[in-house]
Amino acid sequence: GNIPVCFGDSLTLFVSGAESYDWNNGLSGDTITYVPLVTGILRVEGFNSICSVEQAIPITVLPSPLVLFSFSDDTLCTSGAGVTWITSPAGGIFSGDGVVNNWFVLSAAEFGLNTVTYSYTNSFNCTSSASDEIVLETCLDVNEDTRIQVDPYPNPFVNYIVLDAAHGSSQFEVFNALGSVVCEGISQHRTYIDTTEWKSGTYFIRLYQAGTYKTHRIVKIDG
Repeated sequence: GNIPVCFGDSLTLFVSGAESYDWNNGLSGDTITYVPLVTGILRVEGFNSICSVEQAIPITVLPSPLVLFSFSDDTLCTSGAGVTWITSPAGGIFSGDGVVNNWFVLSAAEFGLNTVTYSYTNSFNCTSSASDEIVLETCLDVNEDTRIQVDPYPNPFVNYIVLDAAHGSSQFEVFNALGSVVCEGISQHRTYIDTTEWKSGTYFIRLYQAGTYKTHRIVKIDG
């Protein structure tokens, strides 16, 4: 019969009645699991010592929704205002840290890393989701200044980070996703930070200069 599956989801099929089986998608055996990409006909041929029989199976691939979700900021202050976000399509469901009544609430969020997922189900009953992270931390009584010209790279990084200052020097602190300081110092023009012992994940570099600060979110990946 016609077997519907949402785009991107896997489909498991079982057959019986023969000694061995070959499928036209390159698999073999009486049980297969694969991800169909387009609507079409899947064929399986069963063999015994004398005969072979082919079975045609219509497969319908239903469209899954394209879901977008992102916070407007990387970090929040425990004593500050809330945060805005962008979602598409509208009418989905939030889940994760700090979510109350399908809404992200600052007072309910965890100190450190918060992960929120937005899910949407379309008229075909296919569901997709997107997630974003935001860090809740205790902020100092300074103002963020976009004039600080220090940009960390590469991002994502593996074994090192470079702080390349356009002019002057800046104090820096690197926080992990839990809000703990993993590295700090003074950046003089060009500074290399060894990250070989750091775990993969999200980090935040906060740069201080003349009573102001600027924060960058960076990600370590396995090399």
